Amino acid sequence: MFCAIFLLTVITPTGAQTTVLNGYAYKKITSTTELNTMGEYVLVCEATNNVMTGVASNKGTVGSCTLSDGVFTGYTTAPLTLTISKDGSNYNIKCSGKNLTPEKSSTEITLSKSKPCPVHITFDKKGNVKIGNSNDKDRNIVLNNGKLGHYTTYDKDTYKAVQLYRRVYVVNFPTATQGLTTFYNADYRYEVPTSMTIYAVTAAEEGQPVSLKEPFTAGKYVKKGSAYLLKGTPGTTVYLPTEKNDYGTVVSGTNLLEGTRTDEDMTSSTKSDVYYYKLAIKDGQPGFYWGAESGAGFQMTKPTTAYLAVPKSAVQQAAGLRIDLDAITGVKSLEMQVGKDLNDGDGQIYTLDGRRCTTVPRKGMYIINGKKVIR
Repeated sequence: MFCAIFLLTVITPTGAQTTVLNGYAYKKITSTTELNTMGEYVLVCEATNNVMTGVASNKGTVGSCTLSDGVFTGYTTAPLTLTISKDGSNYNIKCSGKNLTPEKSSTEITLSKSKPCPVHITFDKKGNVKIGNSNDKDRNIVLNNGKLGHYTTYDKDTYKAVQLYRRVYVVNFPTATQGLTTFYNADYRYEVPTSMTIYAVTAAEEGQPVSLKEPFTAGKYVKKGSAYLLKGTPGTTVYLPTEKNDYGTVVSGTNLLEGTRTDEDMTSSTKSDVYYYKLAIKDGQPGFYWGAESGAGFQMTKPTTAYLAVPKSAVQQAAGLRIDLDAITGVKSLEMQVGKDLNDGDGQIYTLDGRRCTTVPRKGMYIINGKKVIR
């Protein structure tokens, strides 16, 4: 199976081609606590809308890029993708197996397979990144007359500060679908944030809403190659930092959502004799509906779109499958339930993985009398 990174090329009036990122972007970071050895980064100059594209003649080369509110969404020349690892109290920066080296007592920057160069990385109050040779604390990488160099100060008008952006998945929660979207992470794992909930579709039957399961909660890492239904605040966008790591959590049991596709970006299930469904709106309600006539395979425009692949025997010829929104949004406040629910039914409080709480728990999501509540 094949999953492509989708890119859209736009021809500008000047003739330059802008490649628009699709399904992912790069988002600005402003502190060393946001650095992650499994992340991927680009070096940007916001003042000139430039991104580092390579190294030539011992200086960093740049190309035009599209920036908006700390998000990098497109470029004219492919950026140099950087990885960052710890080296004691310093860091090493690599690109495609080569070491990025700001040379000591020099304005030069080199990229080679020689021994890694320890660099210092700090951020100022404006969110600019300061990167330089660890043995040359007064020098940092800045943009000077269209090239990146290792200079001693920002005080010249031609010296422009640079910023560090990290690769992220972009997840939009449309108002039309009441904050529901499907998501497939082909190449990177991600950490589940508190701003969204993940569901697997465990069963589908004609005339019944699909069965949903919440496989894991905030703080867990979703293994790459996973497809889920996500619920977030309608009209919002969430950025999920990507990580190059094969480890992650997967749902136990059945999940009818998939994301693999052909070279032509057509749905391509690992199962045989299935109907294909996409998340869509009908009569004002979100649900899963055939994406093509007779439930045939259909083409997707985003690399992060997931689809439902259901055995034909399970749904007969059902062209649509409902989503029970009450089951998704029916989360009550524990503060309101304590006292009432503890006296109604058996009144026991359980964690999401089935452990009984012996005292009123701290903040989080729990099960009381068969219902999800949140404190």
